[in-house]
Amino acid sequence: MKPEEAVNSALRSLWISELMGLSADIARSRAIIGDAHRWQRQFDLAPDGHAQALPHARKAGDARTEARLLSLIGRVCGDLEEFANAVDSLRQSIAAYEALGTDRGMSVILARVRFGWTLASAGQLDLARPEIKRLARTTPGENSYVEASVLWAEGMLLVREGKVSEALKVPTSAGAKFEASGDFGDAIFVRAQVCEALRAQGDLAQARQAADAAIEAAKKQQDPYGIPVTLAAAARIRTDQGESKDALALAREALLGYEQVRHGKGAQAMKTLVRELEVMTAPR
Repeated sequence: MKPEEAVNSALRSLWISELMGLSADIARSRAIIGDAHRWQRQFDLAPDGHAQALPHARKAGDARTEARLLSLIGRVCGDLEEFANAVDSLRQSIAAYEALGTDRGMSVILARVRFGWTLASAGQLDLARPEIKRLARTTPGENSYVEASVLWAEGMLLVREGKVSEALKVPTSAGAKFEASGDFGDAIFVRAQVCEALRAQGDLAQARQAADAAIEAAKKQQDPYGIPVTLAAAARIRTDQGESKDALALAREALLGYEQVRHGKGAQAMKTLVRELEVMTAPR
């Protein structure tokens, strides 16, 4: 079922459930709507869908759905770079899973991975380090997606620690495992991480090559969020290379993409870069 079909079906169910006061069904319908918005990369709508489902899951006493919703809210907030909200939701999700006695299942492992990744992204390295290292040590190697997620978090931690050479050894394996699990979307974000790591290392030629390949992959997958992320990486690399006109074209395309998925911080970063590049390329 396509995301828009899922939303329409859930809205019909929601109308009936609300009339009858069925909290568990309301929670499920609103969760489906939030999931569909997340898959469509509608970043201004997805958190609200999940947040609106949360009180109904709690009222129904559905602790498992509550834990899952908190994890999804954390993931979307992390994607939006709202790290404080992301960390809070993920911490609550982990606690909820542990209260259910599911401290080793795939869902809680992924919540922990996202928790570690978010802490690293936010620069809270003292908190991220033990969480990610414990995951790397204890996560069973039975699921390609889980393995890839742990590797991705390790790579982010290494980048934030400035260990770029070590970080570059991780994403290739993570990307391959994401693709093996059928998750080409997250594989694209691993590619973007590689671009940024190469840029941080000063290897701009390799970074440019990686960014161009990442853009091609994102467009092939028609990933509405992956496209602006990879375009933004390419724009920054070309800016560093002094190729301001090419960088401006890429930044403008990235800005349009971020606006289409309603990613406020991504759009704002590209607006700033576009203004800087317009000054640099203006006729003298």
